[in-house]
Amino acid sequence: MNLSRQFQQIQVSCKDIIKEDGIVLNGQFYTKLEEFIKFYDEIKRFLEKAYEKDELLSAKINDLPQIKFKNYDNPFTFKTILHGIYYVFLPPLLLLPFYRKYRYVARTKSSLRDLSDKISSIEFLLKSKV
Repeated sequence: MNLSRQFQQIQVSCKDIIKEDGIVLNGQFYTKLEEFIKFYDEIKRFLEKAYEKDELLSAKINDLPQIKFKNYDNPFTFKTILHGIYYVFLPPLLLLPFYRKYRYVARTKSSLRDLSDKISSIEFLLKSKV
């Protein structure tokens, strides 16, 4: 079973998403991330089923990071409207949503870097088994 194209797609997508700003200039960060997570979850489920009997590969696959999607791109949700009301009364909290968004983007990019490295090692293990 040759999964090198899928692994290459995951690595390229990780690098592409990492290049996006996601904080100030939202651009395509959230759109690309949502599409990537769907593809990644599908590949990860397939790998878990295919290599559940191989201890080393199973451990590597289970060690892959779980990436969750939070859409900070949409500014008009009930939660953001409530934050807007609070801003009128509590001006220091103006930076709180920006900080949360920054923390989320930073953690997600770190997970994507980690994922890219781990996919490389899994791909190497799979190629060495053939």
